[in-house]
Amino acid sequence: QPLDKLAYRCQTAKTLGTVPDYVETRWKHYVDNLPMCRIYLESDDPDGLKGVNAAKMSKAMQMRSKVIKPLEKKLAKIEEDIAKAEALGSELEAKLVAASESGDGNAITAIAKDMDDNKKAVDSLYEDWEKTSAELESAKDRYPI
Repeated sequence: QPLDKLAYRCQTAKTLGTVPDYVETRWKHYVDNLPMCRIYLESDDPDGLKGVNAAKMSKAMQMRSKVIKPLEKKLAKIEEDIAKAEALGSELEAKLVAASESGDGNAITAIAKDMDDNKKAVDSLYEDWEKTSAELESAKDRYPI
């Protein structure tokens, strides 16, 4: 917190809310080329930011929120879509069992194709989730306050 406090005291709200291009490029490189695994610890001193300009701090948080919130919403939507696709996969499995028991070859073929398409969709959603999750963590690192 001492560095955060110093930043709030010495930098403008615009500076606090801006990410230099080189930092964004570095994080995009990390997301695209390196395996990401982060542990985020937060333990603030309740008086650690005492005396900091509250308006400046609020402005910086608003700027941060403009970057973070859309990523959080996107991640929540992807998670919702994953749940729906996985539920559909379970339904298709049940239909495949029923079609197998009835010996309906055409239904088995159609359901197997649907299952394959659904599996590809789920895999794609998980890839989107991983990328969006990495983007969100990167954004949180860029806007640590």
